[in-house]
Amino acid sequence: AALTAPAAALALRAIELAPAAGAQPALAGDPGERRRERLGEAVRQARAAAGSDAVLRVLEVEPGSRVPERWTALVPYNDPAGKR
Repeated sequence: AALTAPAAALALRAIELAPAAGAQPALAGDPGERRRERLGEAVRQARAAAGSDAVLRVLEVEPGSRVPERWTALVPYNDPAGKR
């Protein structure tokens, strides 16, 4: 049927899901896992562009010290996959 105006909404209903075949992404995956994958990829790209020490994280060393420089240190960031 031809539409007389632009569609304002579209709905999709799944009647049945077939078993996954091959490398199909899940419809409702874990958002935390997807975020870790994206972060790991961003770290790899930053290191490829700027070198292995391009991504650092802050590590608390002596938070109670009276010398501010001893409170924290910058250390290499290990991505979620454990690669540096």
